Amino acid sequence: MDRDRRLRRRGISLTETLVVMVVAAILFASTMPSWDDRQIIGANARTLVSDAVRARSYAQRIWDTVTMDVEVENDRWRLVVQDSGAWVDGPGADDQGWRHLDKYTHFQAVPGVSEDFVFLPNGRCAANGEVWIVSGDLVWAIRVNPLSGTIEAEPVNQP
Repeated sequence: MDRDRRLRRRGISLTETLVVMVVAAILFASTMPSWDDRQIIGANARTLVSDAVRARSYAQRIWDTVTMDVEVENDRWRLVVQDSGAWVDGPGADDQGWRHLDKYTHFQAVPGVSEDFVFLPNGRCAANGEVWIVSGDLVWAIRVNPLSGTIEAEPVNQP
């Protein structure tokens, strides 16, 4: 009889299994907001890089300077042709050509570096440009190299 009881007590009860599953679900749910932030900030970085590439290509195609005008304080940007002052229409832009960052993300200026990207007709950039996209403790840096016109995006550690 004692032997039968010991054999039955060796397994895990249904209640214990359910408790472990509930704790695992709670831990998983607590990581979801962080995952959401990563998706949103990554999408914003890709959109900004895509528009910078479009500005560089457009400058080469029309053989005119095109500026990606970034307004850090309003969390928006647009592409502007220098000679005419006209903005380049694009997907998701409002009636003034501005595109906005998603909710819970904002721009941050980098001290000593221009936040506007000015693309010359030869595909290069007039000066170094960099802007940060911030969401909570996540930061992405969007940079342009003046010599090559290369556009880079990478996550950075906030100081």
